[in-house]
Amino acid sequence: MNSPQLVLEPSAVPLGVSRREVYWSDFDRRLRMRLVTLLEKSVLINLEILHEDNHLLVINKPCGLVTQGAESGLPSVYDAAIEYLRVKYNKPGNVFVGIVSRLDALASGVLVLARTSKAASRLSEQIRQQSTSKRYLALVEGHVETSVRAVQLTHHLLKHDEKHRIEVVDAKRSGAQLAELRYHTVLNVGRQSIVEVELVTGRKHQIRVQLSAIGHPIVGDHKYGSETEWPDSIGLHCYRNEIEHPTLRERVSFQSLPRHWQSKIGTRAVETLSQMMESSFNLDEADEKG
Repeated sequence: MNSPQLVLEPSAVPLGVSRREVYWSDFDRRLRMRLVTLLEKSVLINLEILHEDNHLLVINKPCGLVTQGAESGLPSVYDAAIEYLRVKYNKPGNVFVGIVSRLDALASGVLVLARTSKAASRLSEQIRQQSTSKRYLALVEGHVETSVRAVQLTHHLLKHDEKHRIEVVDAKRSGAQLAELRYHTVLNVGRQSIVEVELVTGRKHQIRVQLSAIGHPIVGDHKYGSETEWPDSIGLHCYRNEIEHPTLRERVSFQSLPRHWQSKIGTRAVETLSQMMESSFNLDEADEKG
């Protein structure tokens, strides 16, 4: 029998409400009752489980949910994951969840969490050694020209504390950090485009800042120049995360499709993305074509 899965449709369950109809499959009664209690307390568990084993918990993070460190009383991935594991395995004491990487609150997609300290340590080391691979899909404003080879962007970024944002600055500016990524156009949808992005460096808000710097802000990202309304969301989705399993020591890859983009790009475009993912569209293939 398949393990119970906690699956809430992000677009159907807004954050911060006192009660909302929740769909579940294969839950035991304890988990159902606990969900009702959490909803009464205005704490929403909003997780879609992509993979679970003794050392990993992989989720499809919805837009509008911070990874960790939310304001008091507001839900976070960290809190929701702890509650999910506590209820599912009937754990009376502390539950370990290791946050080894994050996604912006307004972004969505694959997020790998550690269930043991050993897994957290080994995953953190992989990230330091840059042996993991994360691929993003970004829905941006404007028509991004296609190219035979993947395009590399290089900027220098600096955090502006007063404005609470990251800015592109001269390389010689004190405190400036090198930021590099690669991208190629996947699909043009009307006046918008979908690009696949791979980070070479991992700076805060890097994809958002760099795409905006070339005139293609991410849809819904008002902080970095978008004029399109998209409440509690931006068009940035981590669609693939590849790691070495912390105990099996073999490469594993987790994927998710941004189905919630349907309201912006239409059903046909989402189906096209799904078909392209199945055929493994990626930056490496773009390079090989060059």
